[in-house]
Amino acid sequence: MQLDDWLEYIQRLHPSEIDLGLQRVRQVWASLGAPKVAPLVVTVAGTNGKGSVVTYVEAILRSAGYRTGAYTSPHVRHFAERVKTTGDCVSDASFCAAFERVESARGDQSLSFFEYTTLAALLLFAEAGLDCVILEVGLGGRLDAVNIIDADLAVITSIGRDHEQWLGSDLRGIAKEKAGVVRSGRSVVIADSASAQFLVDPVADKGAEPIIAGLDYQMARQEDGTWSLTSKDQTYTGLPRPALAGDVQYANAAAAIVAVLRSGLLVDRESIDEGIGTAHLPGRIQCLGTDPELIVDVCHNADSAAVLARWLESQPKRYTRAVFGVMKDKDLSAMVRVLARHVEHWYACSPKLSRSMSQQQLGLRLADLGCTSTSCDSVAAAVNTAISASHIKDRILIIGSFHTVDEALLALEQRDG
Repeated sequence: MQLDDWLEYIQRLHPSEIDLGLQRVRQVWASLGAPKVAPLVVTVAGTNGKGSVVTYVEAILRSAGYRTGAYTSPHVRHFAERVKTTGDCVSDASFCAAFERVESARGDQSLSFFEYTTLAALLLFAEAGLDCVILEVGLGGRLDAVNIIDADLAVITSIGRDHEQWLGSDLRGIAKEKAGVVRSGRSVVIADSASAQFLVDPVADKGAEPIIAGLDYQMARQEDGTWSLTSKDQTYTGLPRPALAGDVQYANAAAAIVAVLRSGLLVDRESIDEGIGTAHLPGRIQCLGTDPELIVDVCHNADSAAVLARWLESQPKRYTRAVFGVMKDKDLSAMVRVLARHVEHWYACSPKLSRSMSQQQLGLRLADLGCTSTSCDSVAAAVNTAISASHIKDRILIIGSFHTVDEALLALEQRDG
């Protein structure tokens, strides 16, 4: 089978798209021989910012000459974005070979899409001869498939309300789930000082050493965008502006540097500057055009919408249209309220996913929130309608979900083709 055939097959295997628990995935991993994926494993959990931290850690270590593996999810445009070795996406043929091994090992054990693909990623890392693997937790932490691998070092980015159907709405309970990736006697970088209050107790219960932003390390931003970082391990001044857009990227970059310093790997200042200044992660306040300005961002909850809103506040004012598609389980009202004063017109659409809110329902909800909107039959239709209505000085946002951005990028490719 080709990669697309495998992905379609894996999607059909398990009755639930999300089914937290480690018993199934551990059983199959043991059948695969449970190989060691790398001498050093860094696991990144949290509500928002996980992918950014993974990207910065990977970029710094690659700049220092280390062979790295990075696992992130979901992807923005192509499935291969999820698994990188030494900075490159794994080939389709390698994925197919790994899927064949998982299929042979699982027997009659049902696996969710994420469990199946995570096992394949771990196999690919184990075979690549890497120095370090950085793993992004998919959902939660304690019961996420990534957690079958013991982390030598963990990073927890933030604690917020998201995926409440599976994690609940109590921040202390959510923090306990996120802290499930921490291991006794190991270090954990807590990247968000506001979330530290919820994480201190579960981290202490794990017998791990917390390294807390604002307490164990501090950062200071300068007017020109450069910044400084002071920790127990090192002090740096004149660090470059993070390559990813948004003020939260300073905190993400700081956590990545602190994690690298605590990892035990030797990394010089030049590698840190290069990694922070050149890291690339698609779909995070990413500008795709200027006439009109076209911005894609995978913000999909209230906290990430607030990050986008703060970025918009720092930009020149433009008439702004938003192509908007969200999942049914999201706190739509909270997302829209933080963005509403920056958006003049919304284009409601529904990505091709069972969990998506319909464009009709989304349009009604937007109207209830006092927003002017147009309901479109598809993400592609919303993109094309927004572009047709825009003037050269306008701004178009494409937001609400990884799936919305994915389908929008496909539509843009087809327009350009």
